[in-house]
Amino acid sequence: MIAAYNEADCIRARIENLLSLNYSALQILVRDDGSSDETASILKSISSDQLRCELFPGNRGKSAVLNDLVASSDAEVLVFTDANTKFHDDALLHLVRHLEDNTIGAVFAELQLEGTGSNQDDAYWRYEQFLKKRKRKSVPCWAQMMGSMRFDGCATKCCLKIRSMMTSPW
Repeated sequence: MIAAYNEADCIRARIENLLSLNYSALQILVRDDGSSDETASILKSISSDQLRCELFPGNRGKSAVLNDLVASSDAEVLVFTDANTKFHDDALLHLVRHLEDNTIGAVFAELQLEGTGSNQDDAYWRYEQFLKKRKRKSVPCWAQMMGSMRFDGCATKCCLKIRSMMTSPW
């Protein structure tokens, strides 16, 4: 699931990356949230049975779009991802294997920035990763904060895989 807003510079590559994954049950749901760039026309130009795109004329915000995407899906497992990320070929296979354990409700992937040193977010990201590792040592499980839902991994907005039965509008 992708909530897209002004993603013309990366949306085609993102869809192509998703279509190339080693995961046959993949259905890609994208909603353009009133982009003022060429995002909508790029999405219209991509033809795939695995891709379902909807276009909104006005910008409603990421949360509203994600809520609509969740409501429109009948999938047992939902994957939320950003338009400007890229998955390794077997990323979804690695994520879904954790959900074979029924006590796990969600799995997070770790974001890795591409490029060395030239990325302006590089220093911030290294510091954030350091803090997450320290926190994992002091807080053994996110389940302490989330009640009965057990999380496996580390949260980032780039990729979240969750059981659809555990969703409700944000």
